[in-house]
Amino acid sequence: MERLTRLLVVDDELIQRSGIKHLCDWEAHGFVIVGEAAGGQEGMRLVAETRPDIVITDILMPGMDGIAFTQKVKEAYPEVAVVVLSGYDNFEYVKSLFKLGVDDYLLKPKLNRDDFLALLYQLRRRKVTGEAKSSLGGLLRRLFERDGNTPALRTEFAAALPGLDPDKPCCLLVGGVCGQALHHADLPQLEAAAAVLHPAPYALCLTGEGEAAILFQVREDSREQARMLAEALGARFDAPLLLAAGAEPGPLGELPRLYDECLHELEYGFYHPERQLLFCGETPREAVEFPQAELRAALDPLELSRARDVLQRYVESAARSGGTEVFAFKKQLEGGLYDVIRALTEAGFEVAGLQREKLLFFRQIDRSVTVRELAEVLDGIFTRFGQAADSALGMRENDLFIRMRQYIDQNIEQDIRLSDLATRFHLNYTYLSTLFRQRTGEHFTHYLSRVRVEKAKQLLQNENNSIQQVSDQVGFASQGYFAKIFRRFTGLPPRDYQVIYHKNKAKENHDGQ
Repeated sequence: MERLTRLLVVDDELIQRSGIKHLCDWEAHGFVIVGEAAGGQEGMRLVAETRPDIVITDILMPGMDGIAFTQKVKEAYPEVAVVVLSGYDNFEYVKSLFKLGVDDYLLKPKLNRDDFLALLYQLRRRKVTGEAKSSLGGLLRRLFERDGNTPALRTEFAAALPGLDPDKPCCLLVGGVCGQALHHADLPQLEAAAAVLHPAPYALCLTGEGEAAILFQVREDSREQARMLAEALGARFDAPLLLAAGAEPGPLGELPRLYDECLHELEYGFYHPERQLLFCGETPREAVEFPQAELRAALDPLELSRARDVLQRYVESAARSGGTEVFAFKKQLEGGLYDVIRALTEAGFEVAGLQREKLLFFRQIDRSVTVRELAEVLDGIFTRFGQAADSALGMRENDLFIRMRQYIDQNIEQDIRLSDLATRFHLNYTYLSTLFRQRTGEHFTHYLSRVRVEKAKQLLQNENNSIQQVSDQVGFASQGYFAKIFRRFTGLPPRDYQVIYHKNKAKENHDGQ
């Protein structure tokens, strides 16, 4: 009887472990689950005890997480295959998993029985036949390594690929779906697309970078063959593709260089969202310097559009030149956004929400697959900045206006000028003038005169106060000017107002008896 392939399940969620155990009749398919663990430490103990052929593990687990667990398994038991199940679909994240030696990666939300079994069947075949080391794809991956690309390996690869001449030029294409790692389930589509290369000998594999690599012997025009392949792949994948091809074909011994050139070219595909195929070295590039001084001069919390325009022009300039290293480009933008938040904070704006959200902003930038997508993210971030600034400005203006009104009321007898208020409250004169118009619907001088008249009306209600006393107490320079302004607001001279008020008061008192 054929030996059952031994599976070990490591996941901190009981419901997930139970779901895998009851996914199918495992023995009927030639598998047996030899153990289950709720974490990495327990998983390592069971690996040592049960010696599984395949380990199925989650990533997010308490204690020793799936990444550390995978690393330890591969160090101690390199022959054990590891399959990662995760709910987290991020290209850079998946690439890091493959570099640890993960054999494949499946998303929990998309997991179904047939795909899962197909993957396990393939891993079992690799173990039984030694396919991981001797398959065409496995040999191709090893040819990309500078230390691994030996004459013996090239001979072995050529023997495994009928019709290939190891000394004649080959063309290499590397790439895949923008922003996503390719998985085992994508291999049939890759194979079907690569069939357009026939009768040229070809081989393909999934790389440790989460990309597809397709090598083919050059027949006539290598660029035309590359374009045909790119079109075939585009028809197979319902998502944007980005592929890089070597500038010039080369023999198998040059594969490490060609591979590195393709990976480097793919990084700069970020600046060419409209392109599906890039030839290495074909597009001129020039790095663009970050406009730090210009941004610093534009950091006006009351006019965030100035800072936004500086950063948007930088993005547009970088997109045109296409030569700024993408990681550095994104970090410079993040630094610019940090400067904007800091300027708001230093200006006294309450922007604690932005401080909490900045990591989300930076993550959105980091995950942008193209410069076009990043420009849209940047626009959205500045919309959020504007909302936060408007809210903070409203609260700040409320507080400032209340304090200025209190100051005016308490110092109404003084010669109060708008310029003095601006200095006292550390505000721009023009901004303060605008603030008064927005808040009161009047210019400052009109507002101040109205407040003084209202205060004068209160003082005139005391018949012992003379007109001169009231004029002095509410800050008018002369009794005549006081009378003029008072009449403008009330329609009466101050003396008539005082007389009429007390007559009416006396009448009210008499009528009330």
